[in-house]
Amino acid sequence: MADVAQVSDSIPDELLKEVQRGDSVLFLGTDYPVGLPTGDVPPGRLALANSLAKKVSSLVKPNATPWEIAEAYDFQYGRQSLIAALRDWLEETSTGPYPIHRVIARLPFDAIITTAYDDRLEQALRAESRSPVVVVNDVDVPFVGTDKVLVLKLFGDTDQPDSLVLTDEDQRKVKGRLAPLLSVVRYLFVIKTLLFVGYDLADDFFRDLYAEVSRGTQGYQRRSYGVWPDAAEFERQRWEKKGVALLNARPAAFLSDLERQLGHLPTEKQERESLELLNRRPYKFLDYFEPEDSQVFFGREVESLLLWRKVLSYRLVVLFGPSGAGKTSLLNAGVWPHLDRYDYHVCTVRVHTDPVLGIRQAVQKALFGEQHAETRSSRLQLIQEDLPSFFSRVLKPTDRLIVFLDQFEELFVAIAPDVQDRFLHDLAVCLRDQSRDVRFVLSLREDFLPHLE
Repeated sequence: MADVAQVSDSIPDELLKEVQRGDSVLFLGTDYPVGLPTGDVPPGRLALANSLAKKVSSLVKPNATPWEIAEAYDFQYGRQSLIAALRDWLEETSTGPYPIHRVIARLPFDAIITTAYDDRLEQALRAESRSPVVVVNDVDVPFVGTDKVLVLKLFGDTDQPDSLVLTDEDQRKVKGRLAPLLSVVRYLFVIKTLLFVGYDLADDFFRDLYAEVSRGTQGYQRRSYGVWPDAAEFERQRWEKKGVALLNARPAAFLSDLERQLGHLPTEKQERESLELLNRRPYKFLDYFEPEDSQVFFGREVESLLLWRKVLSYRLVVLFGPSGAGKTSLLNAGVWPHLDRYDYHVCTVRVHTDPVLGIRQAVQKALFGEQHAETRSSRLQLIQEDLPSFFSRVLKPTDRLIVFLDQFEELFVAIAPDVQDRFLHDLAVCLRDQSRDVRFVLSLREDFLPHLE
């Protein structure tokens, strides 16, 4: 096989810009191709399997997978011995970060999803004064703010032995828990570019992983990239159909070149805040905050961040609380500005007497402005048009839309039963339609939750 050049493919401009803005998620695997320079990347899963196979050669077939070899070792010597063997192997292969870890730590990734068992990446991040927040399973997910680096470890961590995914049986279990594990960062798969490095693109686990991260985002997910040297042409074509462009490069060399090219890009200048903000009052008394009040909306940063991530993770979100708790202000000034950054059209609707008409009018205004909003005559002409037909007519395939249905309890106290039934039917059809990125947030008083059920 011909030697792979340092970086055979040029790095796409789109990927460079997304990484520069911090709008890319790194998936860092440990299935590095055989023959890479050993000083650049740590030994992968295959090297671990070869180390274990020396003691169980009589129990495994010559072409056994790393999972099957670890399963045989577990059977022969027990789980504790398998974990001890893993730790010994990690210590033998190095105690500190490799060049690939140090490069990654300098790149502007704020979320890294990895199959590594060790903490070398975390060490490299701390050396760059970046604070990693390690997540091993879906039950211990902390709040991750924008000043932290999320490190989601799919195969567990040696500091938590019960979390380690080593054997064939472990792998089958982790496939079953991929959905809840990745649900904590599902919003990332909608708004960010995915970059896969160190994953065997032909491996069944990788295929399951990609199927899970792309579930429900077909048609509006950003383009993804996979770094894999000398991929077969049919692999390139197959992944291209899935929206993944394969880049022919060595992982460590690719990331080093990425860092170098980012250094040559002009820095995107952000406009300074206007001094007019100093003259704006941060208190609105009994009135609610609007989207333009986001710069003076203080004290609910955590709720805002958690809520907008929920909105991007699920097509339907219910926000409830007591009357006067500030639900409208949270949506308008806390969530709306975050969504604007990712090119979402956002509108707020009160259901009043007919939620379908209200949504149509608000969406028209959000898409086309006041002058193109539905007139009374056009509403009368299209009064029978349902929501799915309306969205098909006015939305382009690339449009992203989020509808806030504020004070949703009005549906149960002011709307005729037949109008309720029509709206709820239309809502269900829209939620099942995966061809468009349309999301709904229902905001209502908590005492009306039984009606919603």
